[in-house]
Amino acid sequence: MLTEAEFMLAQMANPYFHYSHKVDPNVCFDFIQSNKISLLLKRNGLIIKQAEEDEKNLSRLLNELVEIKKIFDSQDVKFVLIKLPKLPRPHGDLDILLIKNINSAEDILKKKGYAIVNDADPYRRTYIKEINGERLEVDFHLEAAWGGIVYLEKEEIWNNRVKRKINDVDIPVPCPEHELLIAAAHGMRENKITLFDVLHVAHIFSENEINMEFVRAVAKENNWLNQLQYFVSVINEIYYSLYGSPITENPIPNFKFGNTKRLKIDLPFNLPFYISFKLKSQKMFSDLIHFGVGNAVHDLRSYYSDISVFLRGVRK
Repeated sequence: MLTEAEFMLAQMANPYFHYSHKVDPNVCFDFIQSNKISLLLKRNGLIIKQAEEDEKNLSRLLNELVEIKKIFDSQDVKFVLIKLPKLPRPHGDLDILLIKNINSAEDILKKKGYAIVNDADPYRRTYIKEINGERLEVDFHLEAAWGGIVYLEKEEIWNNRVKRKINDVDIPVPCPEHELLIAAAHGMRENKITLFDVLHVAHIFSENEINMEFVRAVAKENNWLNQLQYFVSVINEIYYSLYGSPITENPIPNFKFGNTKRLKIDLPFNLPFYISFKLKSQKMFSDLIHFGVGNAVHDLRSYYSDISVFLRGVRK
């Protein structure tokens, strides 16, 4: 459970709350870092040294994004910037979902001095370069996939995209519904939910009229509706336990997953192995039924590390 200082920091990080507690952030440095809230605390008046570095890194990445976008436009490279919430968050890289002219996009980065450092994931390629000792990283996502599992159709993300002004430049980003789905897919694949994730989802609901029927339909079509429902249920339970209200004033129909009130809420919240195992097994079985043996085997390989941890625990 959270310490008193961590609880106060969680209240101060919420953009819809205006608490000003006296707390030494250095005592909770690990909590701030692991929950990615340094910039939210800075925004609300609590400044730590790491926040200044996080802000510089984010600014450097966004400047690079604008340059890349201009070149992409000239080469007709279609893309959507993903995993860049409106709320400020420390970032180590740019996540770009490529839609069209992937080879041109890779050539552009190489000409800009980037080198590929990781292509082990079939759906992601990582490029890095250094400028004056500062590292820049760009992840090209060839599919809307995390850890080898495709969760969404990238063409649908493109077709429903919206524009966001970043450094006075229009950047294509996912619509709010897809932004919620991406947050859920990433959290469930990572088996972890941070305080920033909780506040990010609450912000999505607060700032938008979310079409939850659309959200449910997309997850169901891609065979991970139960994972989505678990994610939203846990987010809602954590938010309520911290702030005394649900993540949205409007009820979320049909979004219940067992009794999440029994869960021990810590932050970051790590998914219990039995829940992770159950949900991933359900997706593998659904993919087997709907898409065939090949997809199920691919799921098993991608989920192997998660499942093997669970099985080792069972043997003990």
